[in-house]
Amino acid sequence: RWTAVNNGLKSTDFSSFAVYPNGTKGSNIFAASNTFNKVFLSTNDGASWTEVDSGLTLEHEFKLIISNNYLFAGSVDGTIWKRPLSEMISGTAELNYIIPNSFSLKQNYPNPFNPSTVISYAIPKASLVTIKVYDVLGKEIRSLVNEEKSAGNYSIQFNGDNLASGIYFYQMKSENFVQTRKLILMK
Repeated sequence: RWTAVNNGLKSTDFSSFAVYPNGTKGSNIFAASNTFNKVFLSTNDGASWTEVDSGLTLEHEFKLIISNNYLFAGSVDGTIWKRPLSEMISGTAELNYIIPNSFSLKQNYPNPFNPSTVISYAIPKASLVTIKVYDVLGKEIRSLVNEEKSAGNYSIQFNGDNLASGIYFYQMKSENFVQTRKLILMK
């Protein structure tokens, strides 16, 4: 079911969108409006929008793209503008987003843990990712991730509140990459 997410938008004609990942917090979404030649930003996955086009003077339809921490606006008349993402998105941690060059599954932290721990992983390109937790006999305990993900660095929290103390394993699979690591729950 579709849900309207246009709270704060002042246009009905959009030519393009650009997305900048915000780690585990979702995405920053930019929308190019042809009606008023404006650029809008949502930092909460479309729940609300604000204008971020100060100084942009385009008079024709334009498209948006993000590259190297800049938002570029290119017009059909050949004009190209750029603006640093740091001027529009608060928090420098989000702007240090670097696309990894290989798949990786990090050791959970803390380990041993009680009752929750964080598992971090990285993927260099969009792909289907699965991360599952198993007991020492190889029985699947929980599926933590099972979806298509964009390239980037991710973290998920695993809560073992309803599990017995002991050794468990978590495994990540994505394309030809498979890696398994051990985690220890101590209550």
